[in-house]
Amino acid sequence: MINWGIFGTGMIARALAVSIRDSEGSNLKAVASRSIEKAERFAEKYNCLAIEGYENLLNIDELDAIYVATPHDSHFDLALASIEAKKSVLCKKANDH
Repeated sequence: MINWGIFGTGMIARALAVSIRDSEGSNLKAVASRSIEKAERFAEKYNCLAIEGYENLLNIDELDAIYVATPHDSHFDLALASIEAKKSVLCKKANDH
């Protein structure tokens, strides 16, 4: 079972949450947003933890992988932080830094 965390709560994050829910080998553990209100609304809908601040998501030991679903200009830094936290990373757009 792969335990996922998602950075962001927008359209792409919602689509991924549905895919994770429908997958036998995946579990959505947590979502992080700069806004705790957005994270809580997302978490209630998709049955996961709500985390305020992207960096706080990386402190969850149970996470195996992170999906970066934030504005493109933040992808590199968030992907790098995830790798440094020893998490696998999936990011739809290329990381051009």
